[in-house]
Amino acid sequence: MTFLAWPAGAMGGNTPALFLTLELPPGFVFVAMTNTGFPYPGALPTERMMALADVGGGPIDITLGPGQVIEGRVSSGLSGAPLAGIQVSALKLNSIIIYGGFGDAFEQEDRATTDAAGRYSLTVPSGSYVIYANEPEGTQRRFWSNDQTVFQATPLSVDRALDGINIAMVPVTAIGGEVRSGPTQFTDAVAGVRVVAYLAGDTPCCRIGGVGVTGEQGFFLIYLPQGLYRVAFEPPPGSSYALEWWSEAAEFASATDVTVASEPVQLEAELASVSP
Repeated sequence: MTFLAWPAGAMGGNTPALFLTLELPPGFVFVAMTNTGFPYPGALPTERMMALADVGGGPIDITLGPGQVIEGRVSSGLSGAPLAGIQVSALKLNSIIIYGGFGDAFEQEDRATTDAAGRYSLTVPSGSYVIYANEPEGTQRRFWSNDQTVFQATPLSVDRALDGINIAMVPVTAIGGEVRSGPTQFTDAVAGVRVVAYLAGDTPCCRIGGVGVTGEQGFFLIYLPQGLYRVAFEPPPGSSYALEWWSEAAEFASATDVTVASEPVQLEAELASVSP
């Protein structure tokens, strides 16, 4: 049994698709049930369940729960026109697509494609999700944000049907990387660091362009329009690490500009401990 686990281009650029192959031991079956069908995620309007079960010669009992509908419109941030054919996903909060890098699970609860009016509809169990939109060509990608002027992934709490979860798309480039407390990848990872990209160039301090937060493996990912930015790494409250700007600067005025052009940008920061 083979399933698509990581869509092509999910990490930006020309990242190939990742397929997962399951070899089941004797007596086990892979069970999937929805009220419409499987495996096309965009065709799930209410609920679904998947499990690996030991048949053991007996029946398999499945209980389906109600789903909550998330609806909205995807449009061009340049012209305001509706965008058809955009893929919109409801991601669980530890999805690899939110943080980038390695080690964070790819968890997609549902996916849909926008219609001619730019409308989409997702159905998920109650919980918190990040809504992610991308066009098939990959040049336009964006997380839903509660502030449409800032490029960031805002968790959406879903305990009822929601409409008006709208996303304005523009061409962007992925800026990602890793935040550590030492030289060793993964071992020295620092989670919960707020990575803030401030507009630079002719823009005075300090207007936020985009925000990302490092996951458990220290990785972060932000999609930003092309331009100049100055990037700050803000440790979580109570952390023993000091705030730092790229590259090892102490403040906005002395920080080095990061140029975001057509190619993905990779940054690695090593935070220093707060002086006693």
